[in-house]
Amino acid sequence: LLHLHLGFSGLLPIPPPGHFRDSWTWSHSFTSPQVQEYAFSVLVGIVVLAESPITTILSFWGRRVTLLLLFRVLG
Repeated sequence: LLHLHLGFSGLLPIPPPGHFRDSWTWSHSFTSPQVQEYAFSVLVGIVVLAESPITTILSFWGRRVTLLLLFRVLG
C-alpha cells in the first residue's frame, strides 16, 4: 500500500518535498497506462469500500476480515 502511495505521489506534477527521488523511481516503474489505471481503480475500490454503508452495518470482525482480504489481494 505504501508502494502504491509512493507511485501516486510520483504521478503528481509536483512531488512532495523530501520524496522526490522515491517518487521519480516509482513513477517510472508505473510506465504503462494500463498499470496506472489498474492501480487507480484499486485505490478507488478501497475508498468506495471504506465509505460504503455496508461496512458500517458489518461488525468489527466483519470489517477486520474485509481488510485482511483486501491486504491479501494487494499482496
